[in-house]
Amino acid sequence: MSPSWRDTYSVNKNCRGFGLIEIIAMIAIISILSAAGLMTVDQRRNDINTAERRILADFRWTRGRAIVSGVHHRINVTGPNNYRIERLTEGTGPWTFDRVVREVTLPAHVSLTSDEALTEFNTRGTIVFPTAAAAAIGTWTLNDSKFSAVRTLTIFPSGQINAG
Repeated sequence: MSPSWRDTYSVNKNCRGFGLIEIIAMIAIISILSAAGLMTVDQRRNDINTAERRILADFRWTRGRAIVSGVHHRINVTGPNNYRIERLTEGTGPWTFDRVVREVTLPAHVSLTSDEALTEFNTRGTIVFPTAAAAAIGTWTLNDSKFSAVRTLTIFPSGQINAG
């Protein structure tokens, strides 16, 4: 004998759903977790971190390129949020500009200030200073005007750069 349609579609009294308190607790937990995760969703807050990492990478790339290629390279700050990497050529006197290797534009609300507009690396990877008085530790400062964040990059005469 097959079961009737009433037996098949009747509500099982032994199965219970979630209670109201359990549902409210679940919603509270999910809302707390999503609120904590939303802080990392806003990518504009990461602009200064991305700019800092980009400058560090470009300094290290430029220094490495000068060592490997046997040609001086320099980083030239061209504006409040622009800089470019330049290749130099050897002449009869000091090294002169050859060509632009890469131009970098930082986000509009991230500004860059530096002690020296030009940072030149020689073929040994050390910084070439225009005068003996300039042979000191240099700094680049990144300012995020939108979120009031500041990052400082320290450039050593040996050509190394550190964030901090």
